[in-house]
Amino acid sequence: MPGDKTVFVSLEELGIYPDYEEIFALACREGRRREGILALFTRYKTIKGVAIPFKYRLDEEKLARSIDLLAQKFNSDPVDAFFRVINHDSLLVPERKGIRVNKKALADRLLENL
Repeated sequence: MPGDKTVFVSLEELGIYPDYEEIFALACREGRRREGILALFTRYKTIKGVAIPFKYRLDEEKLARSIDLLAQKFNSDPVDAFFRVINHDSLLVPERKGIRVNKKALADRLLENL
């Protein structure tokens, strides 16, 4: 984010809830895929690590509300350059560009990175 604005938001605050039952079910299925000698290979592979997809439930209304709040915090209007006079000295204060949060892109990016 531009400037010094940083916000830490939990998944729950965004309306994203891990589906632990589904995650554990996937992990159990991964460990019990094969029988016999192939089961040994599967167990060995599992020790080295297996990627289990992150499953979650989404509260779309809560996500939209959270993104609206973030947009309110970060959105700012542009400010034209201007002169400021201090103790008979003229200082040029440079322009500041405005910032607009693209809410749809932010929501898509959040969900894409889960």
